[in-house]
Amino acid sequence: PPSSTESVNHSKIEGAKIRSRVHSIIAMKEEGSDICTAAADGSISSVFGLALRSIHEFFEFNDSKKIAGNDAKYFTSFCQRNASQKCVFDSIKLTDEDVEEVLLDIADAHIVLSGINACTFIRELLNWPGVSEAIADIGGWIKVEYFAKMYAECRLHFASPDEKYVMLLENIDKLVRRLHDDAKKLKCVEKECEDSLTKVW
Repeated sequence: PPSSTESVNHSKIEGAKIRSRVHSIIAMKEEGSDICTAAADGSISSVFGLALRSIHEFFEFNDSKKIAGNDAKYFTSFCQRNASQKCVFDSIKLTDEDVEEVLLDIADAHIVLSGINACTFIRELLNWPGVSEAIADIGGWIKVEYFAKMYAECRLHFASPDEKYVMLLENIDKLVRRLHDDAKKLKCVEKECEDSLTKVW
């Protein structure tokens, strides 16, 4: 989301009451407290961006695992490499190659669990009392969506692949709707992933 802090290129957006309310929501700051927290606008923007990055990586991973003829929306066959299966069914000494395979499965699981946690964070953040109103008061997501579409249309993800998650912001309503509609499915995927990891250990 656009930062409301002052910078060289952007003038300060007026609306101290809006920012104060958002700060108290995000930082869980008590009303009337003068205690400063690290959750300034720039900080929550960074956390929001990191969450989007995790979601995008999860969605990309999930799409890469789709199999023709399988209508399942989300991949749920975790820790299926041979070495991981050895850990489940046999008590044998693993070779270096086996360990590498297990670590790959763990890395995949990390992408999934991080992505699902990020989905929960964004969904709950945008549902938090006062957040939608504060966003609407500063013009909504119009500018964010405009620049996200420009990023996609100019194919800037080839020049800056680490910022590909920006494309999730082309249609905020669509993203939020997916996070809400898939919440129960994602909970099941999360459990399946955690159970698979537990079996390997």
